[in-house]
Amino acid sequence: MIRVYVLDDEKLVRRGIIGLIDWEKYGMEVVGDSGTGEEALRFLREEGADILFSDLEMPGLSGIPFLQEVRQNFPRLQMVVLTMHQEFELIQQALRIGILDYITKAQIEEENVDVFLQGVRKRYLEAERHYQRQERKVETEKVYVWELPDQGQAQAV
Repeated sequence: MIRVYVLDDEKLVRRGIIGLIDWEKYGMEVVGDSGTGEEALRFLREEGADILFSDLEMPGLSGIPFLQEVRQNFPRLQMVVLTMHQEFELIQQALRIGILDYITKAQIEEENVDVFLQGVRKRYLEAERHYQRQERKVETEKVYVWELPDQGQAQAV
């Protein structure tokens, strides 16, 4: 199950996002939510998550500085920005940080949430495969010898 954390300073918006989506359908579960960047960072340090759905404008630590802080402290955590801001420069900065998606809240409706979540899931799984490939280590200093009891098994191998 992909562990999701939802961050938005407006509690009704947070509850709406959590309630609107059938998370289980996409192999996801909401493990936490909060209204400030500081609370989110504390939760991520203590409990962890796989994907952070985050608003950009909140009291305290927010916006691009918040995304940079998350990326620095949790490099494997994937992020989806949910915001009302559509400024090209802001979108560009968020993409440079390495977010999975940038969605305006006005785009999230029951009719298109399926396409949106399928895309997020697909990109998350691709990113995870990338990390797993990077973590594989090839041992070049070891040699393994297989000893088989008969020639027939040797041919099969």
